Amino acid sequence: MSRDSVLALQDLCVYFPLKRGAFRRSRQFAYAVDGVTESVGRGEILALVGESGCGKTTVARAVLGLTKPTSGSIMLQGVDMAQAPHKVRQEAGAGVQVVFQDPASSLSPRMTVHDIVAEPARTRGRPDGESLKSKVLELLDTVGLDTQHLWRRPHEFSGGQCQRIAIARALASDPYLVVLDEPTSALDVSVQARILTLLSALRDARGISFLLITHDLAVAQCMADRVAVMYLGRIVEKGPTHAVLSNPLHPYSVALLASVPSPDPTQRSGAAVLGGEVPSPVNPPTGCRFHPRCPQRTDICSHTDVRLREVSDGRSVACHLAPETPVGA
Repeated sequence: MSRDSVLALQDLCVYFPLKRGAFRRSRQFAYAVDGVTESVGRGEILALVGESGCGKTTVARAVLGLTKPTSGSIMLQGVDMAQAPHKVRQEAGAGVQVVFQDPASSLSPRMTVHDIVAEPARTRGRPDGESLKSKVLELLDTVGLDTQHLWRRPHEFSGGQCQRIAIARALASDPYLVVLDEPTSALDVSVQARILTLLSALRDARGISFLLITHDLAVAQCMADRVAVMYLGRIVEKGPTHAVLSNPLHPYSVALLASVPSPDPTQRSGAAVLGGEVPSPVNPPTGCRFHPRCPQRTDICSHTDVRLREVSDGRSVACHLAPETPVGA
């Protein structure tokens, strides 16, 4: 873990055991996350992108301590979250907050905005009184709300306003890392733009790092400094956002970009649509996990495993056929 990293994952694996049937002798697992190594720098926004079920949300849950890793390590600000003493882990974990996908369901309907935002500040030792109220008002002002919203409840707000409240709640404990789990997918497009602008401004003003979980490449392009593309539990390509999205090296990354609809119906990507279904994480393919759907596969892809390798400064890809140096780099 570099000195400037707030989060470092090393060979992270999360396997979920399946219930045994009457005639099933061996235990089976769903390999949700299988050997992910990645880091998030201070003040950096890293986007984990991929189809639903690829493992990106499981990575986020492991970082948040909501899912226990099977193996590998999670380091937060240099603290090993599996090995460090409980008090040290508790302090490191308190600096990690989350903004969930559905803003309305993530807020208690019984609590006022004041109490929703104040609760994390209380847990961090800020006493009740005018000091706490001032802190709440400051946070609401930061996210574009004001005093008139203080004593209302979530059902009185729009989806975009609820997400602003959720962001204010996440900021209340002065985090160094915020996990954004599809933070705009439940919002209208015009509201999405405002929320993304707000999050980017918070990064610039406060130096907060973000781990962005999204299937929307437009959101990743708008916000992220770096992108890591996941497929069936593994990262298959990663690098600076502009480089990956403008010149993808892995066939899966190419297919993801080709699937993004163009506002101009006369423009076609020219890339073939992927055939078949995503293989089951219970029985992943041998060799490259993408090979059953890859239009460029060769014999080596089906029987020889492939891991990420660096192909240029800051860019890595897990593909037998990827060039050593990206075209146009």
